[in-house]
Amino acid sequence: MMFERPSLVRKRLAMPSSYAVPKGVAMEQLVEYGGHYELQKSCPKEMMALLSRTKAQETYSRFMDCIFKDKSTRVGLFGRWDLDRFAAVMEQFEAEFALHGIKVVLCELQISKSSYLWLEYIDLGVNDHYVPPYNVANQSSTQEIKTHSSQLKFPNGVAIEQFGYGHKQLEEQASPDLAALLKERGLMTEYNKMVDQCNEFAFRRGYGDVRKLRVIVLQYQAAFAAEGIDIFICQKKETVVCKTCIFRWLEFVDRSQQPDYRPLDCYYQPPIAGLRFGGKVSKNKNSPARRP
Repeated sequence: MMFERPSLVRKRLAMPSSYAVPKGVAMEQLVEYGGHYELQKSCPKEMMALLSRTKAQETYSRFMDCIFKDKSTRVGLFGRWDLDRFAAVMEQFEAEFALHGIKVVLCELQISKSSYLWLEYIDLGVNDHYVPPYNVANQSSTQEIKTHSSQLKFPNGVAIEQFGYGHKQLEEQASPDLAALLKERGLMTEYNKMVDQCNEFAFRRGYGDVRKLRVIVLQYQAAFAAEGIDIFICQKKETVVCKTCIFRWLEFVDRSQQPDYRPLDCYYQPPIAGLRFGGKVSKNKNSPARRP
């Protein structure tokens, strides 16, 4: 198997610059429509460095060859990836990669009408505490937001509460996932106080003032952070028939489950957000490719 620098074609479909991975993690794009050929002929330079450091070149080469030869990993005329079958092939090599101190994770992220698919190779000798936020195997089955053009999904450890476009204010009764998290950390009283303040001062006349909401959330951020929860204000704008629709929601991130998670649609990030690697991430030049 030949190791080459990725072609420029792959960079045209790169992930937004707001997504990055910490030191010790390398990303490999999974391009659709002939993507198995891309895996055969090229390897990101970060991957080459990780494989050389862990002496896992042979295992990686056989892993790529298996994906290339196993036609069941692809479906349809144009070869879209079959994620279940792909994960099964990964499982075959899990123990072998582990011998080299590497953990391989299949990740997926939906943005608007597009979906991004990639692999993350974690060098456990460099970063053994990293939790991939978009791990396909760790997606919540109950947390999602439907917009006009997309269906936003969230990982386990992230509880959401909508308050924009169809949601005139924060609900007095928290969603089941959020309620369970708040009760576990003893924060239900603080949450109810925050909701009352938001609905009184930030949601007058059925319109949410996100700037006032930010001031109120900031007042409670320290209390939530003390229990291992960060609050993010998120929003997403979409234009439908010359009309701009704004979807807004709060994300309550349990740092014990998601130490490195950061929302891509973040409008406001708390100043004391407890990112495990301090927000200092190295932007990966070989970001995942878009799945049409």
